[in-house]
Amino acid sequence: MVVCGIPALRDSSDMFSSPEVRAASRASRCGISVSPSIRAKFLATFDPAYAANQHRVFLWARSLEMFRDHPVAGIGWGNYQAVCPEYIDRVDPDFPFKFRAHSLYFNLLAETGVLGLLAVLILFGVLVWQLLVRARGAPPGSIEQRLCGGVLAGVCAVLVGSVTTDAFYNGDVAFVLWFLAGSALSRPVRAPAPTR
Repeated sequence: MVVCGIPALRDSSDMFSSPEVRAASRASRCGISVSPSIRAKFLATFDPAYAANQHRVFLWARSLEMFRDHPVAGIGWGNYQAVCPEYIDRVDPDFPFKFRAHSLYFNLLAETGVLGLLAVLILFGVLVWQLLVRARGAPPGSIEQRLCGGVLAGVCAVLVGSVTTDAFYNGDVAFVLWFLAGSALSRPVRAPAPTR
């Protein structure tokens, strides 16, 4: 959706070509290329030898085991921390992290099974679609377009980041995301002024 959505917005407006957006894009690229600590953290995210990545893969494998044992409805919402040690101890009793899967998607799959994961993916698919429709239908440069575009970017960032973390178990992140999404979707969209 991110790959399809951003070009769709770009085609319909100039909201991504403002000087502020171009400056922020250059600054983020510069931060990754210039700052050794930011660059090292960025590259470590994709390094299979990095210890945190090995821990994640180990936890993801245990999540898949939980899913295989409870494929339809999972182990129950919020039960990962209670059930996880049983699965981890079979393989490595000394493994230190026994509370989350370090991935929203693996956590959901283990806790809610295929039904819960599909429900959440459908929910976010509808949210992204509605934000795209509203951003494209709003007058160029309007507050509605900028709000929907900003919330869309935030939702996409959280969804991508949730591959290696479980941000929705942090109440602050979830509250801000849903508050902004509700704000963007509750505003009436003004029709663009007719052109002559």
